[in-house]
Amino acid sequence: MLELNRYEEKIYICLVKYGPLSASQVHAKTNIPQNRIYDSTVSLVNRGFVEVQPTEPKIFKAVEPKTVFQKIIQDLESKKTELQSTYEKQEVLEKEKQIWITQGHNAFIISRINEFQTAKKEICTMVGKEKEITTDELAMISREHKNALERNIKTRFLWNMEQPENIKKARRLAPLGCKIKHFPISGFTISIIDEEKVRIDFPDKMFENINLWISNKDFARYMKNYFEICWEEGKDWKKFSKNIF
Repeated sequence: MLELNRYEEKIYICLVKYGPLSASQVHAKTNIPQNRIYDSTVSLVNRGFVEVQPTEPKIFKAVEPKTVFQKIIQDLESKKTELQSTYEKQEVLEKEKQIWITQGHNAFIISRINEFQTAKKEICTMVGKEKEITTDELAMISREHKNALERNIKTRFLWNMEQPENIKKARRLAPLGCKIKHFPISGFTISIIDEEKVRIDFPDKMFENINLWISNKDFARYMKNYFEICWEEGKDWKKFSKNIF
């Protein structure tokens, strides 16, 4: 009861029932060992359950239950406020977490899908040579990309058209409204989502792929500016592909 141990509980109930008592009287009515009467009553006094009258011998009196419960409720409200504050701070810390890493092929697929699903305005992507994916995985990514375009999410791609597979993707995406240019990037992919977060994907011998997510507006803005410079330098992908192949 009320986070009291069994001795404290029996003493408080005894004092409520019989009124003020000395330690020996409490012992007689509860059969609690005498060596536990003292430490238990001191604990009850310190916690506001019992008052002590400085007589000889000392007399212990139960604090009115109504008063005790009011204090308990106040303490609980205080703890509730403290815990809520701690919880909210933790939520803020989670929201402010700026860098996280995912590894492996499946994480790469999920990351590609996630950026299309979470984008609100624009996705700017620089693609070198991407890891090969299955037909089903390509279909999932393409479906989310199409859904993003239907939500009026602007998508621009700088693709290295020296890679034949990139030309195939460009031919499939361009009719959907995706803007594409050729740019000689290689080895990694960079996506800037809404100028708020950046995904950097690069191959790794141990984990196949490593995705580095950076949720930082200043960094995202810097990368967006870099993308715009590269975009201006990009070439017409159709003309470039005809010249190369």
